[in-house]
Amino acid sequence: MELPGLKHLDPEVEQPVEEPPFSLSRFGGELFLALVWGHWWNAAVPRDPIFGIDISFLRLLAPVFVAAAVHTVGNIGNQQGSFMKPLISSYLLYTLNGFHDRAITSAALSATIGFNWRAKEWRRVKEPKGSLRKRLLKTAVVVVFSYGLVVSFLYFNCEVRDNSGVSTKCRDALQNFLNSPAWVDMKTQLLRIYEVIKLHGWSRVYEEIINSIDPLGEKKALEILELSQGASQENITAQYRSLSRKYHPDRYKDPEEKIKAQEKFIEIQQAYERLSDIKTKRKRANKKPSDQGTTNEFSQGPDDVNNDDDEDFIHDRDL
Repeated sequence: MELPGLKHLDPEVEQPVEEPPFSLSRFGGELFLALVWGHWWNAAVPRDPIFGIDISFLRLLAPVFVAAAVHTVGNIGNQQGSFMKPLISSYLLYTLNGFHDRAITSAALSATIGFNWRAKEWRRVKEPKGSLRKRLLKTAVVVVFSYGLVVSFLYFNCEVRDNSGVSTKCRDALQNFLNSPAWVDMKTQLLRIYEVIKLHGWSRVYEEIINSIDPLGEKKALEILELSQGASQENITAQYRSLSRKYHPDRYKDPEEKIKAQEKFIEIQQAYERLSDIKTKRKRANKKPSDQGTTNEFSQGPDDVNNDDDEDFIHDRDL
């Protein structure tokens, strides 16, 4: 079936144009998709042997995906072109550049130029659309294959690197994260919020979230002082004195240990000051007349025991 009104005349000479003119947008689309598909395939092929079988040689198929990307974009609309020219151009530059990852860029550029250089033509006949089932099947195959490449990359090749430069597979890092205290604490908080929703509805979710994120830093300070929630001021002061004596820098002779003790000592002191400040503000809030009808964020928590000497003890260094 001929495309209706498809004459492609040159407006100056009124003669049919045998080759479509150069389009920068189409050229850019071909190059971009070629780079994406080429690097995508290269990243998905496992680098390490699987069950003792090395399949890293499949990375040599990267130029095929580069040429397929160029061919896909180049055949959109009323233009069409062959698959062999971009494939040959892609493999030519890929081979000359040594089959490594950086060669994909030159292969993509070569394939795009090869397709646009006397390899494209006008589409003279409109191709049949095909049945809906066939089109859905093609779409499903493409989607499954694409997600398969993503899963392959994440499972086999994805790595994370810490500050010391040690690399770990993403699958191992995820497993370690699921076993980490941070995830356990997050999961516990989410379960608590879920229980609050079941018991009280959504009205108290905001309050529970605020308590969970610890905006005052109370939970962290209690953790540093090795205390549990609800500790009295006497317990906080006694624990502070005990830990301050234990980690006082003057007790350590080794320079490295002295530096670590100094950091720990400052951390303990800051935690004590924070807890004392929180309890002081809560005490003041609890003394306010109840007829004000306001709720203070520092008034929530266990009953506090007053200690008038706490403020003077914060700066005491005579341990």
